[in-house]
Amino acid sequence: MSKNIFKQACFNELSIDPVCKSETEKHNRIVSFVNTIKKAKEVYGTKQVRYQTNLCNIHLDEKDSMQDYCNKNIHNPEAIAILSSQTSPQVDLNDSVIAEKYKKTKGTIEKDGDCIDADGFTAAFVYNTFAIGFDSDKFWAKPLHKILITSKGETKEAEWPCLSRPEHIDEEALSLWADAHSEVELVKSTLSVQDKTVNLRDDHGKDILAEHAKKLLNNDYVDGILNSLSFKPTSTTYLDKINPDGTIDIVLFWTDRGLSMRVKTTGRNIQETQAIADILRKKYSRK
Repeated sequence: MSKNIFKQACFNELSIDPVCKSETEKHNRIVSFVNTIKKAKEVYGTKQVRYQTNLCNIHLDEKDSMQDYCNKNIHNPEAIAILSSQTSPQVDLNDSVIAEKYKKTKGTIEKDGDCIDADGFTAAFVYNTFAIGFDSDKFWAKPLHKILITSKGETKEAEWPCLSRPEHIDEEALSLWADAHSEVELVKSTLSVQDKTVNLRDDHGKDILAEHAKKLLNNDYVDGILNSLSFKPTSTTYLDKINPDGTIDIVLFWTDRGLSMRVKTTGRNIQETQAIADILRKKYSRK
């Protein structure tokens, strides 16, 4: 099974308060935050944390900011992890599509009885990734939170993650969210065209299926043709069925009998197989 890919996360500024009251609490907060970043990188490929502001403005206690902590502990692994993964601004204004979407989107969250602006969640929503923050309050003890997203005059409720503890990454709720929101990273077939096999019934229309199969074998995401399927003369679409095992049932709907076959792809889950099916439909769904 493939990993879901979330290359960047957005810092949840609401997790800054309450600030730490002791050196021990400050150390534990940083260690937990860094371990969460590392776990996210290990599981989801997360390499960057996007911050709304400079690290100098993110306070750990009454006197020290994250930047102060890093300066004082410049050779510590925690400081290195924070500095090597941090980037700002939280939204890349040079990306016109993202910047425009962010400009038209507002996220809020209900906390302690108040509905408050949640800039980190807004950026995470726009980037379709998770927020990440400090384990500063019992409010952040769970990985998913209900937020309100207002965009284009409409407001909708959404469940969105904020990773505040390394353990959040192992929770089923986050895994399900990731399956539904992940970037699809397709893998190419390791087989040469000559090594890909075609198995078709010796039946009417085999020559037509074989001709179409030759085209499919040249696609990077096709491993071979498993078998012919029953005729589907009433079908009007190229994609008949997308299967969880990485196979796709296609129909040459332009043929009188609706010739059909099962294609083995490199898809490792239903999301990848769906993406490959769309590629095949756009390229081969014609005579």
